Amino acid sequence: MRSVGMQVPEKMRTPYGDRLGLAAVGVVLVTGGNYVLFASDARGDYKIGELAAFTAHPWARSVAAALVVLLVFVAARWLVCSLGLGKDGVRHGYGTATLAMVLKDLPGVDKITVRAVGEEKLRISVRCLPGAPLDEVVSRIDTEGVSRVRGAAGRDTLFPVLVTLHVRRG
Repeated sequence: MRSVGMQVPEKMRTPYGDRLGLAAVGVVLVTGGNYVLFASDARGDYKIGELAAFTAHPWARSVAAALVVLLVFVAARWLVCSLGLGKDGVRHGYGTATLAMVLKDLPGVDKITVRAVGEEKLRISVRCLPGAPLDEVVSRIDTEGVSRVRGAAGRDTLFPVLVTLHVRRG
């Protein structure tokens, strides 16, 4: 049985999306490398890197440049998301579940996260849809939510908690 004051691990596990993405990139690279290796052995006069057939079309360079730019942007976004830049601390599942119980019957609450930033503070983030009763959300977080999240995290009543409320656009 788990205790309520359980310590939060310092590192989160890598998401499955990263593992699957790396596996897919690895398979593509190994397959491409094997193709180049076997094709160069099979035909001595065949040039693997020859792109003359592709660049003979006037639109081909524009399409290739657009694909390269798109690939760079997708790879850069994936890398930034994988590194977790902008994410402070580690997820706290008990705190998130506790806060979800406090806000469960309010319409328009879209996403709830609780993160533990070491021994410094807890970060609560609540995202609402347009038209959500913000006064009720703030009131419940203030009166019940913060104290219950502190209890779930095993912290005392004076432990600092940062609450962020986001409202999505329509």
